[in-house]
Amino acid sequence: MNTILCIPRLEEKISKDYIFSLFRRLNWGYIESIRESKLAKESGYKRVVIKLRFNRENINIMNRINEGETLKLVYSEPWYMRICKFKPLHTPVTN
Repeated sequence: MNTILCIPRLEEKISKDYIFSLFRRLNWGYIESIRESKLAKESGYKRVVIKLRFNRENINIMNRINEGETLKLVYSEPWYMRICKFKPLHTPVTN
């Protein structure tokens, strides 16, 4: 039940530790990894990719994300982050 989530645009000042603690409090499942990368065309912003193993109690959230729904997670009223399924920019070549 692994899913790779994406927060497509987030201010750089929001730390990886803060994101980890936020997802830990949500208790959606086991956080395997969190990767950050700067947005090339938007200074001061980054993209966050989270590899998460959903627990059985939250399988409905995983299904909604896998079906293409974007969720809004309020982290500091009125600020929120969008969470969606990760879509790689490049498709791997298979022979």
